[in-house]
Amino acid sequence: MAIISTTRLIVPILLSCLIVPAAFAESGRADYDLDDDGLIEINSLADLDEIRNNLDGTSLYGESTGCPEAGCNGFELTTTLDFDTNADGKMDENDAYWNGGEGWAPIGDFHNTFISIFDGGHNEIRNLYINRPGAEYIGLFACTGDDYSDVTSIIRNLGLTGDLAMVSGGQNEFLSYVGGFVGFAQMGTSISSCYNTIDVIAKATGHGTGQGSGGGIVGQGTMISIVDSYNLGNVSGAIVGGLVGDLSDANIENSFSVAVITGSSSPGGIVGTSQFATFSNVFSTGSVDSENTAGGLSASNAFSWSIANHVFSASSVNGGEGYKVGGLVGALYDKATIINSHWATDTSGQLTSDGESDSDEINYFGATLAELQCPTSSDDTECLMNYTLYPTWDSTIWDFGTSSELPGLIIDGVVYRDGDGNGALDTNHAPEVTFVLTQNGNEVSDITIGDGDVTLEAVITDQDASDHHTLSWTYEDVTVISETDTSVTFSSDNLIVGDYTVSAVVTDNRFPIMSGNAEITFSVEAAPIEPEVVEPNPSPEVTPSSKSSGGGSMNLYWLILISGLLLVGRRSVYCGIIKI
Repeated sequence: MAIISTTRLIVPILLSCLIVPAAFAESGRADYDLDDDGLIEINSLADLDEIRNNLDGTSLYGESTGCPEAGCNGFELTTTLDFDTNADGKMDENDAYWNGGEGWAPIGDFHNTFISIFDGGHNEIRNLYINRPGAEYIGLFACTGDDYSDVTSIIRNLGLTGDLAMVSGGQNEFLSYVGGFVGFAQMGTSISSCYNTIDVIAKATGHGTGQGSGGGIVGQGTMISIVDSYNLGNVSGAIVGGLVGDLSDANIENSFSVAVITGSSSPGGIVGTSQFATFSNVFSTGSVDSENTAGGLSASNAFSWSIANHVFSASSVNGGEGYKVGGLVGALYDKATIINSHWATDTSGQLTSDGESDSDEINYFGATLAELQCPTSSDDTECLMNYTLYPTWDSTIWDFGTSSELPGLIIDGVVYRDGDGNGALDTNHAPEVTFVLTQNGNEVSDITIGDGDVTLEAVITDQDASDHHTLSWTYEDVTVISETDTSVTFSSDNLIVGDYTVSAVVTDNRFPIMSGNAEITFSVEAAPIEPEVVEPNPSPEVTPSSKSSGGGSMNLYWLILISGLLLVGRRSVYCGIIKI
């Protein structure tokens, strides 16, 4: 499990406090790349808007002062941005980017695509509002990549959220491309560690012949990759999917969608239609509804290069009468391959999925929700007689939870799970931690010198039985992080009289990450009857301070103690990351 970098959390806050906001929206900065990483800082919506005039990432406001000698090649967001610019809880003419009700103008167009890096810095863009019924390419970015060159477009570490947000549009006579992040993503586009929670609507207006291709991440993608990303926003239109509407020559890895997908033509839980595409470690829950072909993964997959591996769906799937409808795939054309994948027959309402096979080589079959929840590890042969569930699924990518939970996907060290398959990520409960202090096997509130070994234990409780936890011990501004050691034992013989306070924070690994904390204060007291005073002989490694201010007297001693050193010699000092 990964420990969240405090630098990643603190730096954006410091930047937003130390730099005068008025300077963000103006040119003429002394340095456009303060951290010298080749990415120009985006500090405001005005900066974000200016990107459309600098699509190659080499400058902002026509300036590049402070960029490396080789030049800058993209942008990085330094703080969360909010399109509800007057913070009144409404999107209307009083907001800066209302634009007569059309909202945000997507960055770039088909002939002028975004061809650089946009790093969200693990920040969010909130309340992105787009309502452009006459537009063809709709999203935060209209178009990315370039089919005629080897340039790359990278979007990473960014979330789109907000109760006021919406991305909607369509073109009357032609296909429209609508996605939360990108309307039309072309060759060289890479999207990673991104998430969308806002609704996407892709439709043609009037009674024209156009159809809307829409997805929570990308409307249409050709020769792109989506990795470690997810969608929680509902998607509607014609050819629509939780992540991508129409996908070709592309791959999706370690990603998921939990959403309501509604399409008049070809909706799928992950993609609407795909060809020459690969899917690996992907899941969908929620619902897929269509008047036509539909599937929990995709409505249709085509051509033999298309492969889906380690995929499951618990989405309900409904399609048009007489059309191909499947629990995982509606229509599988030209020997496209699906292996080691499953769907829930009861929640999907579909007993079949095109191309299914229960052979050992394929392992592509449906099972009930309870049967899919049952395994607590990969390659399970106990939960379903004569069949193996989740064969070869990687436990560093999937968390199998308890026997009443669907597998959860691990992204950046966090487990994302819809354990009951109800179309919503599981509610996460905060863990709790309490301290228990014992001496010589008996629970005590204070320590007596020379009265036996002492154990300080942090007891963790969590309603979510499958969560893993990180424990952070702190004494006098010294913090040690552990994922295995919930207790420390030490001799009381050479302790110094005084009062001591130790605190701990326990953090879980599920979305959203939650934590609990505790603190204990205890006294170290001399024995009631003192023997003849003998000068202590401290070990060479630990020399107690002569400071006499009670709890502040032994920084080095306590650093070693809470790092996990048993004074009896059973442990060594380390600072590491391990699992509970």
